[in-house]
Amino acid sequence: MKDPIVCFARFVKNKFSYLRDFENGNIYFPSLQYFIDLEKNTNDCNIGDKAEGKIDIRLTAKDFSKSPLLDNKSLPLDSNLQIDLYPGLQEEECKRIGILSLIVIKLSDLKQIKSGVYKLKNNVLQDLYKMGLDDRILYLIRNQNGLLMQIHDLNYNANFVNYYGHISVNQIKEVYVHPIMFAFQKREQYKYQHEFRIAKNIDQSNYAYLPSIRKNLIKMDPKKLRDFEFHIK
Repeated sequence: MKDPIVCFARFVKNKFSYLRDFENGNIYFPSLQYFIDLEKNTNDCNIGDKAEGKIDIRLTAKDFSKSPLLDNKSLPLDSNLQIDLYPGLQEEECKRIGILSLIVIKLSDLKQIKSGVYKLKNNVLQDLYKMGLDDRILYLIRNQNGLLMQIHDLNYNANFVNYYGHISVNQIKEVYVHPIMFAFQKREQYKYQHEFRIAKNIDQSNYAYLPSIRKNLIKMDPKKLRDFEFHIK
Protein backbone atom coordinates (compact mmCIF):
# COMPACT_ATOMS: atom_id res chain seq x y z
CA MET A 1 0.00 0.00 0.00
CA LYS A 2 1.21 3.50 -0.81
CA ASP A 3 -0.31 4.75 2.44
CA PRO A 4 -0.22 1.77 4.81
CA ILE A 5 -2.50 1.31 7.79
CA VAL A 6 -0.58 1.88 11.03
CA CYS A 7 -3.40 0.70 13.28
CA PHE A 8 -7.13 0.83 13.88
CA ALA A 9 -8.71 2.62 16.82
CA ARG A 10 -12.06 2.65 18.52
CA PHE A 11 -13.71 4.71 21.25
CA VAL A 12 -15.71 2.52 23.63
CA LYS A 13 -18.15 3.77 26.23
CA ASN A 14 -16.60 3.55 29.71
CA LYS A 15 -18.96 0.90 30.98
CA PHE A 16 -17.60 -2.33 32.44
CA SER A 17 -19.59 -4.74 30.26
CA TYR A 18 -18.73 -2.82 27.05
CA LEU A 19 -15.02 -2.68 27.89
CA ARG A 20 -14.92 -6.33 28.93
CA ASP A 21 -16.60 -7.51 25.73
CA PHE A 22 -14.31 -5.46 23.51
CA GLU A 23 -11.14 -6.57 25.28
CA ASN A 24 -12.27 -10.20 24.97
CA GLY A 25 -13.01 -9.87 21.27
CA ASN A 26 -16.80 -10.15 21.66
CA ILE A 27 -17.79 -7.40 19.25
CA TYR A 28 -21.27 -5.96 18.82
CA PHE A 29 -22.40 -4.96 15.31
CA PRO A 30 -25.31 -2.48 15.44
CA SER A 31 -27.49 -2.40 12.34
CA LEU A 32 -27.42 0.34 9.74
CA GLN A 33 -31.04 1.00 10.68
CA TYR A 34 -29.97 1.80 14.26
CA PHE A 35 -27.95 4.80 13.02
CA ILE A 36 -30.77 5.93 10.72
CA ASP A 37 -33.27 5.88 13.59
CA LEU A 38 -30.80 7.56 15.96
CA GLU A 39 -30.67 10.74 13.89
CA LYS A 40 -34.36 10.67 13.03
CA ASN A 41 -35.46 10.20 16.64
CA THR A 42 -32.85 12.22 18.55
CA ASN A 43 -31.31 14.59 15.96
CA ASP A 44 -27.92 13.06 16.76
CA CYS A 45 -26.02 13.60 13.50
CA ASN A 46 -22.62 12.78 15.00
CA ILE A 47 -23.15 9.07 15.60
CA GLY A 48 -26.53 8.90 13.89
CA ASP A 49 -26.94 9.28 10.12
CA LYS A 50 -30.31 9.18 8.38
CA ALA A 51 -28.58 8.46 5.05
CA GLU A 52 -26.87 5.22 6.15
CA GLY A 53 -27.05 2.58 3.43
CA LYS A 54 -27.98 5.16 0.81
CA ILE A 55 -26.44 7.88 -1.31
CA ASP A 56 -28.01 11.25 -0.60
CA ILE A 57 -27.37 13.22 -3.74
CA ARG A 58 -28.81 15.98 -5.87
CA LEU A 59 -28.31 15.70 -9.63
CA THR A 60 -28.96 18.11 -12.46
CA ALA A 61 -29.47 17.28 -16.12
CA LYS A 62 -25.77 18.08 -16.68
CA ASP A 63 -24.82 15.01 -14.59
CA PHE A 64 -26.26 12.66 -17.19
CA SER A 65 -24.26 11.42 -20.17
CA LYS A 66 -27.42 11.49 -22.26
CA SER A 67 -30.60 13.47 -21.87
CA PRO A 68 -32.74 12.18 -18.97
CA LEU A 69 -36.44 11.54 -19.48
CA LEU A 70 -39.32 13.18 -17.63
CA ASP A 71 -42.83 11.98 -18.48
CA ASN A 72 -41.31 10.28 -21.55
CA LYS A 73 -39.94 13.61 -22.76
CA SER A 74 -36.23 14.15 -23.21
CA LEU A 75 -34.79 17.01 -21.15
CA PRO A 76 -32.01 19.15 -22.60
CA LEU A 77 -28.65 18.70 -20.88
CA ASP A 78 -28.64 22.38 -19.95
CA SER A 79 -31.96 22.07 -18.12
CA ASN A 80 -32.15 23.69 -14.66
CA LEU A 81 -34.08 20.73 -13.28
CA GLN A 82 -32.73 19.34 -9.98
CA ILE A 83 -33.33 15.73 -9.06
CA ASP A 84 -33.02 14.52 -5.45
CA LEU A 85 -32.05 10.86 -5.32
CA TYR A 86 -31.68 8.43 -2.42
CA PRO A 87 -30.56 5.21 -4.10
CA GLY A 88 -29.46 2.44 -1.81
CA LEU A 89 -30.54 -0.34 0.50
CA GLN A 90 -34.14 -0.91 1.55
CA GLU A 91 -35.14 -0.72 5.23
CA GLU A 92 -35.20 -4.51 5.66
CA GLU A 93 -31.68 -4.72 4.25
CA CYS A 94 -30.50 -1.99 6.63
CA LYS A 95 -31.91 -4.03 9.52
CA ARG A 96 -29.97 -7.13 8.42
CA ILE A 97 -26.57 -5.50 7.93
CA GLY A 98 -24.51 -4.79 11.04
CA ILE A 99 -21.34 -2.73 11.06
CA LEU A 100 -18.25 -2.31 13.20
CA SER A 101 -16.93 1.23 12.79
CA LEU A 102 -13.21 1.68 13.35
CA ILE A 103 -10.98 4.71 13.06
CA VAL A 104 -8.19 4.04 10.61
CA ILE A 105 -4.82 5.64 11.28
CA LYS A 106 -2.62 5.65 8.20
CA LEU A 107 0.99 6.65 7.77
CA SER A 108 -0.07 9.93 6.16
CA ASP A 109 -1.94 10.81 9.39
CA LEU A 110 1.35 10.94 11.30
CA LYS A 111 4.21 13.41 11.57
CA GLN A 112 7.75 12.21 12.19
CA ILE A 113 9.30 13.40 15.45
CA LYS A 114 12.60 11.56 15.12
CA SER A 115 13.87 8.45 13.41
CA GLY A 116 11.18 5.77 13.66
CA VAL A 117 8.99 7.84 16.02
CA TYR A 118 5.76 9.54 14.97
CA LYS A 119 2.82 11.42 16.46
CA LEU A 120 -0.62 12.19 15.11
CA LYS A 121 -0.88 15.34 13.01
CA ASN A 122 -2.80 18.19 14.62
CA ASN A 123 -5.57 18.15 12.02
CA VAL A 124 -6.16 14.44 12.63
CA LEU A 125 -6.32 15.00 16.39
CA GLN A 126 -8.85 17.79 15.86
CA ASP A 127 -10.94 15.45 13.72
CA LEU A 128 -10.96 12.70 16.35
CA TYR A 129 -11.82 15.08 19.17
CA LYS A 130 -14.91 16.18 17.24
CA MET A 131 -16.45 12.79 17.98
CA GLY A 132 -17.05 13.58 21.64
CA LEU A 133 -14.77 11.81 24.06
CA ASP A 134 -16.73 12.21 27.27
CA ASP A 135 -16.99 8.92 29.14
CA ARG A 136 -15.01 7.05 26.48
CA ILE A 137 -11.97 4.80 26.51
CA LEU A 138 -9.71 4.61 23.47
CA TYR A 139 -8.36 1.33 22.16
CA LEU A 140 -5.59 1.08 19.58
CA ILE A 141 -5.83 -2.15 17.58
CA ARG A 142 -2.28 -2.91 16.49
CA ASN A 143 -2.95 -6.36 15.04
CA GLN A 144 -4.63 -4.87 11.98
CA ASN A 145 -3.30 -7.52 9.60
CA GLY A 146 -4.54 -10.33 11.80
CA LEU A 147 -7.96 -8.69 12.06
CA LEU A 148 -8.24 -8.27 8.28
CA MET A 149 -7.24 -11.90 7.74
CA GLN A 150 -9.89 -13.06 10.19
CA ILE A 151 -12.54 -10.86 8.53
CA HIS A 152 -11.62 -12.43 5.18
CA ASP A 153 -11.90 -15.96 6.63
CA LEU A 154 -15.34 -15.14 8.06
CA ASN A 155 -16.46 -13.82 4.66
CA TYR A 156 -17.38 -10.43 6.12
CA ASN A 157 -17.13 -7.28 4.05
CA ALA A 158 -14.54 -4.65 4.97
CA ASN A 159 -13.43 -1.42 3.35
CA PHE A 160 -12.60 2.23 3.85
CA VAL A 161 -15.67 4.44 3.98
CA ASN A 162 -16.08 6.52 0.83
CA TYR A 163 -16.94 10.11 1.74
CA TYR A 164 -18.78 11.64 -1.18
CA GLY A 165 -19.65 15.19 -2.10
CA HIS A 166 -20.74 15.34 -5.69
CA ILE A 167 -21.21 11.93 -7.26
CA SER A 168 -21.98 11.04 -10.86
CA VAL A 169 -24.65 8.73 -12.24
CA ASN A 170 -21.91 6.35 -13.40
CA GLN A 171 -20.45 6.18 -9.88
CA ILE A 172 -23.88 5.29 -8.50
CA LYS A 173 -24.17 2.54 -11.11
CA GLU A 174 -20.81 1.13 -9.98
CA VAL A 175 -22.08 0.85 -6.40
CA TYR A 176 -25.19 -0.98 -7.63
CA VAL A 177 -22.95 -3.73 -9.05
CA HIS A 178 -22.17 -4.71 -5.43
CA PRO A 179 -25.10 -3.36 -3.33
CA ILE A 180 -23.30 -4.08 -0.04
CA MET A 181 -21.07 -1.14 -0.97
CA PHE A 182 -23.96 1.20 -0.10
CA ALA A 183 -23.04 0.37 3.51
CA PHE A 184 -19.65 2.03 2.92
CA GLN A 185 -20.90 5.38 1.58
CA LYS A 186 -21.20 8.47 3.77
CA ARG A 187 -21.68 12.15 3.09
CA GLU A 188 -18.58 14.33 3.04
CA GLN A 189 -19.60 16.04 6.29
CA TYR A 190 -18.57 12.83 8.12
CA LYS A 191 -15.04 12.78 6.70
CA TYR A 192 -13.58 13.77 10.08
CA GLN A 193 -14.40 10.26 11.34
CA HIS A 194 -11.61 8.57 9.30
CA GLU A 195 -13.72 5.43 9.21
CA PHE A 196 -12.94 1.88 8.19
CA ARG A 197 -15.92 -0.47 8.33
CA ILE A 198 -16.54 -4.15 8.76
CA ALA A 199 -20.00 -5.35 7.78
CA LYS A 200 -21.78 -8.63 8.42
CA ASN A 201 -25.22 -10.19 8.26
CA ILE A 202 -26.85 -10.01 11.71
CA ASP A 203 -29.88 -12.25 11.08
CA GLN A 204 -28.47 -14.78 13.58
CA SER A 205 -26.65 -12.46 15.98
CA ASN A 206 -25.34 -8.92 16.32
CA TYR A 207 -22.20 -10.30 17.95
CA ALA A 208 -19.04 -11.69 16.40
CA TYR A 209 -16.04 -13.22 18.10
CA LEU A 210 -12.90 -11.50 16.79
CA PRO A 211 -10.00 -12.67 18.98
CA SER A 212 -7.47 -11.03 16.66
CA ILE A 213 -8.44 -7.67 18.21
CA ARG A 214 -7.00 -8.79 21.55
CA LYS A 215 -3.39 -9.13 20.35
CA ASN A 216 -1.23 -6.08 21.17
CA LEU A 217 -4.32 -4.08 22.15
CA ILE A 218 -3.57 -0.74 23.83
CA LYS A 219 -6.08 0.85 26.22
CA MET A 220 -5.72 4.54 26.99
CA ASP A 221 -7.36 7.78 28.02
CA PRO A 222 -8.30 9.61 24.78
CA LYS A 223 -6.83 12.83 26.18
CA LYS A 224 -3.37 11.22 26.07
CA LEU A 225 -3.59 10.58 22.35
CA ARG A 226 -1.96 13.94 21.61
CA ASP A 227 1.30 12.82 23.22
CA PHE A 228 1.20 9.17 22.15
CA GLU A 229 4.24 8.06 20.17
CA PHE A 230 3.95 5.54 17.33
CA HIS A 231 7.16 3.55 16.86
CA ILE A 232 7.42 2.41 13.25
CA LYS A 233 10.30 0.49 11.73
